[in-house]
Amino acid sequence: MGGCGIMLQTIREQKMQNKSLLMSLLAGILGAVIVLGAQSLMKPAPTEGTTDVADEFGSNVREFLVANPEVIIEALQKHQENQQQAQLDAASEVIKAQAAAIFTNPASPVMGNPNGSATVVEFFDYNCGYCRRAAPDVEKLKAEDANLRVVHKHLPILGPESLEATKVALAARMQDPTIYEKLHHAFMKHEGKLDSTTIETLARESGANWEKILVDKESDAIKDEVKANYDIAQKLGLTGTPGFIVGTQFLPGAQPLEALKAAIVTARTPPAGSEPAAENTTADAPAVAPESTAVVPEAAPEAATPETPPAAPAE
Repeated sequence: MGGCGIMLQTIREQKMQNKSLLMSLLAGILGAVIVLGAQSLMKPAPTEGTTDVADEFGSNVREFLVANPEVIIEALQKHQENQQQAQLDAASEVIKAQAAAIFTNPASPVMGNPNGSATVVEFFDYNCGYCRRAAPDVEKLKAEDANLRVVHKHLPILGPESLEATKVALAARMQDPTIYEKLHHAFMKHEGKLDSTTIETLARESGANWEKILVDKESDAIKDEVKANYDIAQKLGLTGTPGFIVGTQFLPGAQPLEALKAAIVTARTPPAGSEPAAENTTADAPAVAPESTAVVPEAAPEAATPETPPAAPAE
């Protein structure tokens, strides 16, 4: 199975596991309440002068939950928050371990200041509506911060057209980084799904040599770059696009502009009691979880987690 197919299988499996875990937790809570309540009916009456503490406790718990069913929902929400925080903490360790592949892989396009003191890494799919909405914010960050470095991690998970757009964009970069930048913006600004005709038209309009792209887009270098991005995304637990890394912070899903700005400030702030970070150091920032993490909605029509998997790319 190709990288795209594996990624989509992981997305579906993660959704099923999350749903199953939540249902199991809910069933466990309700089951415990039922058992505790039933114990008072099944056990013999307590000896005169004694108190059956278990029966009394079970009865009290049952009565409380029946009178306050929202407590069960709150418990489930808290459990989900704990899971999300655990994922962010685990992702921070992955970022530290995979720092070279994430921040300094020469095959990954870099925009903004290549020697910037902070780096924003973005995982995206050209056909992802959320990625397109995030693009202006990323551009605004670059415009306002002359010392910001932006690394592109192509993660085409929305089908063969997304994979084709990625391959064409990376092939255009082989010709000229300026052509890549023009084509990247053209893809992100396009309204509607990118198909093969539109991809070719926009590539030509960006100044690319289309005949050369047809050869270069099938190169091992591009295949290896896309596969490496799939591998990193899986290790991070990223199951949709967009996704961001700033310092050691993992920010899955669409992020408000202010959240990205705050993450950049954190990445540039050395830990208390340490020496100031050197210029162009992006992987040594302290791991600080954001106050809230926006995730890609599962049911939105433009979400980058389709129910029907596209054809997997060739290895």
